[in-house]
Amino acid sequence: MIQIINNSNKPNLKHWCLLLLFFFTTGSHFAQGGFKKKYFPVGSLSSACGNVFETPNGNFIALGVTVDTINNQQVQLLTIIGTDALGNQLWKKSYGNANLRYYATFEQGFIDSTGIYQAVGIQDPSLRAIGGLVKFNFQGDTIWQKIYRDSNPLDDVIPTSINQSTDGSILITGFFQNWGTPAYRKILLIKTDKFGNELWRKKISGTAANWQSVACGFGITQDIASKRIFISGYQYLGAGPTVFSSYGSVFCTDSLGNTLWQKAFSNQGSNTLRRVIEISSGKYLAVGANATKYDSWGFATRWQATVLTFDIDGNEIWSKPYDCEGYSNVLNLAKKTSANEIILAGGVDTSTILNWSGSDVITMLAIDTNGVLKRAKAVGSAKQDVFGTEDYAVSLFQTKDKGFVLATQMPSLPGKKPYSILKLDSTFCDTLEAYCRSVELGINEFQNASAKFAIFPNPSNAQITVEINVYQEQALAVLLYDLSGRLVKQAKIDARDKIQMDVSDLENGIYVLQIFSDEKSLGIQKLLMQK
Repeated sequence: MIQIINNSNKPNLKHWCLLLLFFFTTGSHFAQGGFKKKYFPVGSLSSACGNVFETPNGNFIALGVTVDTINNQQVQLLTIIGTDALGNQLWKKSYGNANLRYYATFEQGFIDSTGIYQAVGIQDPSLRAIGGLVKFNFQGDTIWQKIYRDSNPLDDVIPTSINQSTDGSILITGFFQNWGTPAYRKILLIKTDKFGNELWRKKISGTAANWQSVACGFGITQDIASKRIFISGYQYLGAGPTVFSSYGSVFCTDSLGNTLWQKAFSNQGSNTLRRVIEISSGKYLAVGANATKYDSWGFATRWQATVLTFDIDGNEIWSKPYDCEGYSNVLNLAKKTSANEIILAGGVDTSTILNWSGSDVITMLAIDTNGVLKRAKAVGSAKQDVFGTEDYAVSLFQTKDKGFVLATQMPSLPGKKPYSILKLDSTFCDTLEAYCRSVELGINEFQNASAKFAIFPNPSNAQITVEINVYQEQALAVLLYDLSGRLVKQAKIDARDKIQMDVSDLENGIYVLQIFSDEKSLGIQKLLMQK
């Protein structure tokens, strides 16, 4: 039964501020400008952008892989696109042929005053995977390229990340993959001089002694003072091939690659640590995702984006999740930008967490060195994209205007896939798109928003049904706001009931529906009016 309620039952200021944090568009905070660009390289059947950098003159260079047809044969090329400061394409250059196929560009490269350094994956004519390291100038021309094979013909060499070492040389991590019997995967660690010439290499095994001898590196950094090298990744420690057998791990070596320690940091479920950075002397931070539950929704793993900090000896300092459980929640990029601010980037599954139509969006977070969340935004939504698929970040670079530029990918897009670049300002907003929302609710609020009540149909054009999914003894207050904060509808719903609300008089747009039980918020959800 619906009853009109008086203003004394409206949420207090604390509740309203929480509502503002979660849903308001932050257009008033736009600063340096931004853009979202997609490029379909001429002649390419498909493409995947792996990295993007700002050049000294303020332009951008994006690197990735395209699939092209050459002499009636599909060939995977290393393709570089140069743009102006607004993301408008200026030129394109491609490298490769049927005998040297580039199958991947990996997310962590770096730039100095002389050019761009990028790790690449290459297949030779026998389809053997070999590692590559390329340096380009700012016009996309190759300065040099190095290839790294292994003496064992069954060992594929697969680099995933590079970083500059403390002495100006280059560190490469990834994994050696052997498809023999028994099969194994070992951490790859190669050090080269600044010209890519190999100085030494190491194969680092995980701690498992059986067929699950699987270890993989994704991120790499070197301590400035001790010269220790830290590699983040995962290893298998379980007793069988289950989703819970993979553990997020850090591998530590001395400056010559000799293993000092390796530690697994998850005992809850399948886990991986994608990036590792030094945040202060003797203190390090790694980001990734943890699969805390499996198949509990009937068909997929639930993931939580996580952050871990540890000291030089591998002792955990603190670890925190930064969202609730979803199909694809992950933090895979981290960068320290000031003495006390760390920028994190990843993705969040909006359909299961926020009940938004559409799929994944990019998330940007700022935390301090103690893990306190300072701001968080969902940006670059695929929901407003004609391609209708997810968007996630694979590289993060801070620009000279204190903003950020990201390479993004859409692997589930059917058919031809574009290069994609997202430029954000310092508040994590793209000024050329009307989509930049705060996502600063904690874990409990996320769960409440999606679990405790449902709105349908959504989008709506005339009437909605609000259905309560949890038992409540007392009546509940239902409040509907527009994005200016104006209360446009209010009602009371009896416990264990559902109501219908006439919204035919509302204009098209986004509204916020919130339910209260005795002045306590049960959750917040978005309503889209679309006539």
